[in-house]
Amino acid sequence: MPREDSLMRQISELGFALKRLMERMKGGGSGGGLTLDSDTVNSALIEEMGFGLDTLLNVEPENIISFLLENPGFSADNLELFADYLTQIEPEKDYQENLYRKAVAIYDYVNKATATFSMERQNKIQAIRSKLK
Repeated sequence: MPREDSLMRQISELGFALKRLMERMKGGGSGGGLTLDSDTVNSALIEEMGFGLDTLLNVEPENIISFLLENPGFSADNLELFADYLTQIEPEKDYQENLYRKAVAIYDYVNKATATFSMERQNKIQAIRSKLK
């Protein structure tokens, strides 16, 4: 039972970290647009997730799930939240396609890992794929 409590705490903490990451990119909840500066994105990722933008960009889309699941706090909800984050980062144009491909891989994994179909998630996947064409 203590191990299960510890895992639930890790999942919860990661969820909060992801929400803080989203808030930082939105300008701290001040209603501003997303912060697109890659240095800001990088420092936010390092502080909240423990890895930087360069590390993330170097992970192949087919390996993104195993990379993220190295952190036991990633649940299906947290993975989806992270994919949402990836679709909202718009650093230089050459990064964008890389991040979109990772987001689609994460959404596809969440679709397979959860028993519930999500039309919202499916719409996100279709929107990203249309941008990749």
